[in-house]
Amino acid sequence: MIPLDLRFWRYFIICFLLSFPVFAQENFLETYHPSRNKAEMAIVADDYKTAKEHYTTAFNSVKNPLAKDIFNAMVCNLLLDDLEIAKKYLIKLAGKGIGEELLLELKIFDVDKYASFFEKNKTLYRSVQELTLKDELPSLMEKKQILQDFENGLSQTDNINDSTLKTITNYIIKEGFISEKETFLIDNIIFKEQKDFTDDDEINLGKKLNFVTNATARLLNRFTFFGRSLSKEDSITNLQIDALLVNALQNGTLNPQYAIQKSFLYELKSDFYKTEIIKLSVSNDSSCRHFLKNQYIKKPLLTQQQLANHEELKTIFGLESLDEKHEKDKFAFFKNKYFIFPNTVKNELLSVANCEEAEREIVGYQIIKNEK
Repeated sequence: MIPLDLRFWRYFIICFLLSFPVFAQENFLETYHPSRNKAEMAIVADDYKTAKEHYTTAFNSVKNPLAKDIFNAMVCNLLLDDLEIAKKYLIKLAGKGIGEELLLELKIFDVDKYASFFEKNKTLYRSVQELTLKDELPSLMEKKQILQDFENGLSQTDNINDSTLKTITNYIIKEGFISEKETFLIDNIIFKEQKDFTDDDEINLGKKLNFVTNATARLLNRFTFFGRSLSKEDSITNLQIDALLVNALQNGTLNPQYAIQKSFLYELKSDFYKTEIIKLSVSNDSSCRHFLKNQYIKKPLLTQQQLANHEELKTIFGLESLDEKHEKDKFAFFKNKYFIFPNTVKNELLSVANCEEAEREIVGYQIIKNEK
């Protein structure tokens, strides 16, 4: 049975979403993410041809596919040597507003063959990206300033109060989450501004391309840091933001993996739901050095209630099954070189005193070989 608070959360979300116009052909949770998930599982299995087919199905179901998936589809086609289709997806990324400098940080372009592919299409990429920025610039600069002012206010920890947080939550509730395109363009503008105002080429600009972020949703990072109270008023605000997160998932503004990180009530944020990977360090016993050669991986051990909660909310958030998530986590941590796979692994180096302690620590873990 679903806990009362979770049932109330689900009831509130559904009621709140009734105020949003959602068209069946554009509901990403129904039409898009199931095929996207199949494509990712095919990538985990190194089956790029099948992944390509599932991405095509996903993209045909909506008007504006998510950039992370466009990029992964491009990589599949590059690895299959289908350069024409890969070029089509590359230009779609330009249309998302992704700057050239940020895109070229990705590892796929460290390979000479694929760096050459970008070089051949660089002029077209630049023109599409610059035209996208020009079309969006008037409204974009106003939103950028509002968001930066909020971020600057939240960085002043001495001045944080309930009024500040309420102002920001009211803005999010009123405006919702901005689009992927606006997020990429804002990040690219900030990247260039920071670069223009420094002579130090080694400085960490703090703006690397993140395919699953959102410029509005980033403000929510600070809320839990400042320990928002669970008063009735704040709880309703939290529910409203969760409803906006679900609506953003439905219309393709947010990625599921990012949305759940911002949800106030979704228990998948917990470490209990993370794949665990450990590497051992044995302090005083040279006879068990064989433990040091391996890494050990374990699926989350969940209660029946946690499993029921996940099943209840999986469809709402467009998530994969827990077994699929575990396989993706394993792929992302050990094997992935070129694809965008959000890594939610809990990884730690564990120091133990002797072989007996090492044996106890790895109970329930599977030995894994690093394939990178």
